[in-house]
Amino acid sequence: MLEIGKIEQVDVTVKEIKDKILYITLDGYIDTYNSPAFMREMGSLVEKGYVKFIFDCKRLSYMASTGIGAMTQLLGNVRRREGNIVLMAIQPNVYDVFNLLGFSSFFMFADNGKDALSKFVKEEKSEPIFPKVVACPVCNKRLRASKPGKFRCPNCKEVITIDKAAKVRV
Repeated sequence: MLEIGKIEQVDVTVKEIKDKILYITLDGYIDTYNSPAFMREMGSLVEKGYVKFIFDCKRLSYMASTGIGAMTQLLGNVRRREGNIVLMAIQPNVYDVFNLLGFSSFFMFADNGKDALSKFVKEEKSEPIFPKVVACPVCNKRLRASKPGKFRCPNCKEVITIDKAAKVRV
């Protein structure tokens, strides 16, 4: 088990489970007052070389927008280092805040530990992580796709399809 500093109003337990993947249990809530401490402690784990995080959120009762901001900043830090974050067993009211603020599409979610761990196995098989920047095959305009699907190029108005492997077709 890895030691981290005390964070008020949320108990955090950290253990390495496999190939430098951290399983982090959150019990309590993350709000305006404790999100800077949360970010500082998670940042220290990144500095130690950990970039794959599974957050067990089943006992996380609330996360304010500042907590989601801290989590998003952490996501950016780990993705720059080829890592990622999975939020596991997240409570509906916490997920609603992510969704309301438009951040639910940036994070991976899982129902249980096996599902969460499989997200990293898929990632290691080099599946692209959305959002993804692709080029329109007609006009070569760079487009940002948040997920697979059909899109209309804002430049040439061509309808393009982006599949799960980020392959672009007209």
